[in-house]
Amino acid sequence: MIKMRLIKLLKGSGKYIIYQIAWQWLSLLAQIAIVWQVTQLIDEAWQKSVTNDEILTTVGIVTAGLIVRFICDRLYSRACYLASVDVKRALREQIYKKVLWLGPSYREQIRTSEIVQMTGEGVEQLETYFGRYLSQFLYALLAPFSLFIIISRISLRTAVVLLAAVPLIPI
Repeated sequence: MIKMRLIKLLKGSGKYIIYQIAWQWLSLLAQIAIVWQVTQLIDEAWQKSVTNDEILTTVGIVTAGLIVRFICDRLYSRACYLASVDVKRALREQIYKKVLWLGPSYREQIRTSEIVQMTGEGVEQLETYFGRYLSQFLYALLAPFSLFIIISRISLRTAVVLLAAVPLIPI
């Protein structure tokens, strides 16, 4: 699933993948803070002991959380774009070097139009792989463990059930 040879070939893109994961994870933490604060306010309302300060605190934390999520989402999109651009540049450079290394004799085995078509489609697929898929795959491994740690402080049984259900999500 993860091609280490590709990652080594395109080692400059690794930092953008790490940025993508970091921005997604920070966005998750902001979402957790929002949900936590809202549930605290609902609990206080259920107990009929809500104060104006608690409402203002909740509004402030929710607003700050939404701002953090917005910024993280924008930075995630930018990191995806930069990873895609870097991958395209590096792959096209490697392909060009390979064709130059083969010299004019490459035409005896394959037509130039086929090379252009294959490299264009291949570069676009790898752009998607590095620009979105790889970071989402790694984030999908990180997020459940983060949620497990946070939820286990509230209810260990619920956290275990959540962690056990993670493999069922794709099904």
